[in-house]
Amino acid sequence: MRFKRCTFAGQRVNPQHALNYQQPCYKVIADFRKDNAGALRGVFRQLNQLCLDMNLFGTGNW
Repeated sequence: MRFKRCTFAGQRVNPQHALNYQQPCYKVIADFRKDNAGALRGVFRQLNQLCLDMNLFGTGNW
C-alpha cells in the first residue's frame, strides 16, 4: 500500500517514517473488529451489492 506524502513543518514526510513503522498488535486489531462488527458487515454488504450492480462477479467458468 502506498501512502501519500504529507507536509510537516514545511517538509515532505512519509507517514511510515513519522510513525516509525509501528504496527498494531493482534489484540488491537481483534478489538477493533469486535467493537465494529456491525459496521464492517454493513461495509462488506454494500461492497458486494456494488459489485453485483456492476456485474463484476463472474459465472465461475474458468
